[in-house]
Amino acid sequence: MSCITVTKSSHLTSALTPALPPPHPATPHTIIPGKDYSGMLDCSPPFPRVWLFPFSISFTTLLISMFLVQPQIEPFAFNQQGMNGGGSLKILCTVSSGDPPFEMSWLKGAAPLVSSSSSRRSQRLDDTTLMLTFSQLSLDDAGNYTCLVSSPAGNTSHFSTLQVKGTGIMLYKSLIDVVS
Repeated sequence: MSCITVTKSSHLTSALTPALPPPHPATPHTIIPGKDYSGMLDCSPPFPRVWLFPFSISFTTLLISMFLVQPQIEPFAFNQQGMNGGGSLKILCTVSSGDPPFEMSWLKGAAPLVSSSSSRRSQRLDDTTLMLTFSQLSLDDAGNYTCLVSSPAGNTSHFSTLQVKGTGIMLYKSLIDVVS
């Protein structure tokens, strides 16, 4: 369809362009919240034919189906050479675009991240940023970390692999634990 025009009585209430082929991007127009509109829907395809049929649509439905943009995550990555055990680390998951509200969480592997005492913590900095903090890295912290973002428009995720290098003392202690 090349356009959808919502009219009420004899004056134009809103004009929407939901799915125009390139180079015509969708352009949202102002709609008065809290009002339901009904009347005739005029859909004009790219060829010269016009369809008129009855419709009724609410403001909420219109926003969800026409205007919401799925969230996008700004890519993040851990150091490719790995991090030293015992060190600290902070990494940010930031939503670069999309329509709020956003629900944000970290996963380790496929499981939701459980904050372990004070060594690993997830903290929401603002509406679009979630920070993961390691105060003292251990070999157990190594693995795939995924930031998952959900909104009414959809879900998206980004992951990176954290490698932790052990010190001689840490490796020796790990071997003792395995042998015992």
